[in-house]
Amino acid sequence: MQKLKLLCGVLAAFALMVTVPAVAQSQPPGEIEAGFDIDSGWVRNHARQRGVIYSKAIIVPQAAWLRLRFDDVKLGSIRGKGQPTILRLTSLADGAEQRMNSKHVQQWQNTSAYFNGDAVLLEIVADPGAAPSRVLITSGTVGATDLGVTDSICGFIDDRELSTDPRVARRFPSGCTTWLIDDVNHCFLTAGHCASAMQVVEFNVPLSTGAGAPLHPGPEDQYMVDPASMQTNGGAGIGNDWAYFGCFPNSNTGLTPYEAQGAFFELATSMPLSQGQSIRVTGFGVVETPVATQWNWAQKTHTGPLVYIAGTRVEYQVDTTGGNSGSPVVDEATGKALAIHTHGGCGSGGNSGTSVLHGGLQLALANPQGVCALDPCTADLDGSGDVGFRDILLMIGAWGACGDCPEDIDHNGVVNLGDILMLVTAWGPCG
Repeated sequence: MQKLKLLCGVLAAFALMVTVPAVAQSQPPGEIEAGFDIDSGWVRNHARQRGVIYSKAIIVPQAAWLRLRFDDVKLGSIRGKGQPTILRLTSLADGAEQRMNSKHVQQWQNTSAYFNGDAVLLEIVADPGAAPSRVLITSGTVGATDLGVTDSICGFIDDRELSTDPRVARRFPSGCTTWLIDDVNHCFLTAGHCASAMQVVEFNVPLSTGAGAPLHPGPEDQYMVDPASMQTNGGAGIGNDWAYFGCFPNSNTGLTPYEAQGAFFELATSMPLSQGQSIRVTGFGVVETPVATQWNWAQKTHTGPLVYIAGTRVEYQVDTTGGNSGSPVVDEATGKALAIHTHGGCGSGGNSGTSVLHGGLQLALANPQGVCALDPCTADLDGSGDVGFRDILLMIGAWGACGDCPEDIDHNGVVNLGDILMLVTAWGPCG
């Protein structure tokens, strides 16, 4: 049977052209390159039990944080049996640990997670009889304090408050914000000018140091971006600045970001008709005196009025600073995300974002890539290896509100036309 396809297209609207100063609000944190000379050589486990076969403390005095870059990693194993050989990295400041097998190293593009403090213990752990392993490291990045602020506070006082929204994360080291959405695999939106490679997404971010240097959550809350999933226009100005992407499952827990966080934003399907209603922006902007330096790059939130919507440009008087780029712009009345925050400019009217109804973004959402794409076998409800009419009947039988039911393919709590359309796109043999 010929596979059916859903055809969709949304025309992009022209953004309003106005002559107010605006600045993209990414804020890369201070970091410097560090050189290392670490070579484990070829090592293997000659003991009778699984254990550590190489150990090295990597120290950069006074660094706020460390991230390692692997020149080469070879992790030997016993084919067909035993546990995989892993790298185990542990912060000597707070004990945070990351475990990486060969697949994880590839997904993380030969880099580690971020570790707080100035010292990390590097270990190779292997089974007896596993093939030889080796790790080579000649460089990495370390954190330095940088309190440079590019802000747009709507008034004389920064009124933002600390927040802990589980849906909102920090992109590092670009110094941007990103957030989980209601697409089929609960991937992310952020600003297009934040969509550089080699990014890590961090949830449950702690407060910064007393000097304002960013600290990091444990590796269990850090996720590497899947480059194959990235779709973006790269940031083409106010009202035209978006990116849609996903992350690999966590190398420690095996959970996706949504599975770990358990929440996401629903995207608006229409824009408000009136001005003045309450808008909320939540993100990881920087701070300046008199705000406590520990709030630097920590999650904060603020509300203010909607100023206007023109085409795909959304403007609002809500406090933001550098680091807020990519934040969700949320209608407080509905709880739905209206836009992606991208530019400051409150000194001349309001801060600005790109509507979630932007035609290019909608086209990307309709055609997810990489880890954001639907596994066709998710729609194989009867387990036959083929998506067909029996699966449609099962879906109709579960129509309406449901809990965690397999017929709710898009996981929005309701079996409806959206799930039928996803099933149709997966029509035919799967697996």
